[in-house]
Amino acid sequence: MRFEQLEYLMEIQKQGSISAAAKSLHLSHQALSISIKNLEDELGLLLLMRSVKGVSLTDEAKELVAVSKNFMYELDKIIQKFQLNNLQGHLSIAGTALSMEVFLPKAISLYYQKYPHVLVSSIKHSPSDTLSLFVDAQVDLGFSVLTEKTEQEILCDYPQIKFHHCTSFQTGAIISNKSSLASKKSLSLNNLKKATVLFNCAENIAADPSNADIFQAIVAQKKIYEPNAGIYRELLRNNVGIGITCLYQGQSMGFVPEETIFLPIHDLNVRYFGYFVHSQRTFSPLAQSFLTVLESVFL
Repeated sequence: MRFEQLEYLMEIQKQGSISAAAKSLHLSHQALSISIKNLEDELGLLLLMRSVKGVSLTDEAKELVAVSKNFMYELDKIIQKFQLNNLQGHLSIAGTALSMEVFLPKAISLYYQKYPHVLVSSIKHSPSDTLSLFVDAQVDLGFSVLTEKTEQEILCDYPQIKFHHCTSFQTGAIISNKSSLASKKSLSLNNLKKATVLFNCAENIAADPSNADIFQAIVAQKKIYEPNAGIYRELLRNNVGIGITCLYQGQSMGFVPEETIFLPIHDLNVRYFGYFVHSQRTFSPLAQSFLTVLESVFL
């Protein structure tokens, strides 16, 4: 018994005739008939029943096909595992600053551990530039952070592109326990209008298009862009201002110092982290292996 004979039997079951199966398998009708006859002789079984309507499998043949399908499936899984374990090459990734700095580092670290022979290169871009690079096949994967509105806007010119959501997150505030707002369960943008708002970043980073919706929406009496984490932490603890961060999987993406609390800002748009998918182009084996690792991070 040979593997191809089992595959021939599966194709005959699928097509319902020897002629159609032979055409699909790129074999002559005679060659396929002889191969199945040899298998019947070897097993001492009748595998095909012929009629004016075509051919059908006997009960024994159906049982053999069922077992063969399971075997082929498991064999393919093992082969794919061996191929993935020996992956090598270059994987290129483009993504927004938040994608690269918050969501992807853990996945990239795990990927290097699993596939040490693959070189991963990553570049930071705006959502629109990331999408353009992916559409033009200049990178293998494109990651972005979008609101529902920006997702619709950025994809309207690319009907062949979809955006796969990996996770959602909400923007919130870090405030001192001494603040008059500390008793609230959540904040609104109106609560920030007369406040001093602290951002743990440089002002030029605040202009990053991937963060633009947040920075533009927040109107405050004063804004302080403090890149030094130590100073930022002390300002928060001393009730100098209100810090802005994001809530992801129930935790703040930034640090929440002692003597402070995190409150969601309920009238800011929910944002989504994810990657672009091209309906007319499949992911390369390297890209698919990275997405598999990424999915394990977000389970």
